[in-house]
Amino acid sequence: MSWYDRFKGVNKAIIAVVIFILLTVVLIGWTPMAQWLGQDLIEPTVLAKSDVVIVAGGEIYEDGVLSDAALRQTVHALRLVRRGFASKLIFTGTSDSDSPLSHVEAMSYLALEMGLKPDMVLVNRAAPDADHLEMLPAIFQREGWKSGLLVTSSLESARLSQALRLQGLSISAAPVPFHEKYRDSLPERLGLFQSVCAEYILLITHKWWR
Repeated sequence: MSWYDRFKGVNKAIIAVVIFILLTVVLIGWTPMAQWLGQDLIEPTVLAKSDVVIVAGGEIYEDGVLSDAALRQTVHALRLVRRGFASKLIFTGTSDSDSPLSHVEAMSYLALEMGLKPDMVLVNRAAPDADHLEMLPAIFQREGWKSGLLVTSSLESARLSQALRLQGLSISAAPVPFHEKYRDSLPERLGLFQSVCAEYILLITHKWWR
């Protein structure tokens, strides 16, 4: 085979890869495919009266500002407590040891500013090398809790609910509404697709190791 024939073969392969990438971008960016895939990650909401509302997730920026996800989860959890679904609220998460203020602490301060009494709010801040979810059974036992209402982002709800149930906790899911379904721009849909793929990997890995 001459160098020219090899060059043509390489060109065809490159063109095929480029076409495949373009079709993938079009499929993800101009259709609601990411939203469709994300729906299967959402644990159905069951608003059952519980001993505590558990808020898992969120992040805080370097300047101390809570992320949009953290704000949504905090407000959602506050509404559940105000509506009488639980009398206690715990914020749980793992944070950077170098950070003076963790996202769970910032979320708890916001809950206090919004009118909850200090004895209603608890914080479970785990070290970077620890699993904060694995610490919850001991907290449940110490506090005498029998059931929890789990507030997470919608995409994390199935995985985190399953993780807590595998530890023997009675958990009902109350994820933040799936607002990502309203994303319609190309960058937003590509970002959502990336998040959905990452969550599927985490969910499959969690099931595999269990």
